[in-house]
Amino acid sequence: MTTQANWLINIWHTLAFTNGQMITQANWLINIWHTLAFTKGQMTTQANWLITSGTLRPSQTVK
Repeated sequence: MTTQANWLINIWHTLAFTNGQMITQANWLINIWHTLAFTKGQMTTQANWLITSGTLRPSQTVK
């Protein structure tokens, strides 16, 4: 997961939570990034931290 990818994911999440909504396109992009990360068999420490801290929760990304 590149730094740029993490940055894009964080931007999408920030915008979505600020607006109180998650658009289908944003969900799709986030899912693609996650799929790529897991497919490559690696997840950066930053991404793991976000998930374990509860920042990235399925209940929040699926509106």
